[in-house]
Amino acid sequence: MYLGNMSSKDWLITVGVVPVIGLAKDSNIIVEVPDDQISVSSGIGGDWSFIENPSEEGSVTFTTQRNSPVNTALALMQKTKAVIPVTVTNTRNLSVHRLGYAMFARQPSDGANNGAGAQTLEWKLLTGELDSTILGVNLTNG
Repeated sequence: MYLGNMSSKDWLITVGVVPVIGLAKDSNIIVEVPDDQISVSSGIGGDWSFIENPSEEGSVTFTTQRNSPVNTALALMQKTKAVIPVTVTNTRNLSVHRLGYAMFARQPSDGANNGAGAQTLEWKLLTGELDSTILGVNLTNG
């Protein structure tokens, strides 16, 4: 399940025990929940069927400014290849997404090929289980 892009102004992100500060201006936070995905396949005679294609992967993606002091801490955590907890909290509606066991997917992306976003770093953390509390309802995904 894709929860969509969310404005960074309304969110607090904690990676391990480190609060993420210095999010890039006008950047979005992307939360993807592990979920069963359904697709449609069509056959030769025009027949079609639903295909269950489960996704075991959840993720949180966010973008920091290049000069943010949190980049050093995130880079050190990424280099250790350790499993760390991540929490993403919405300060507006108090929804919380918890990745109890997450790892960095890769080194941070360094802007776009055309030079856009050259002063930002995009971080992505992966998990197999994401627990969410949305408007007081607890959801476990994964």
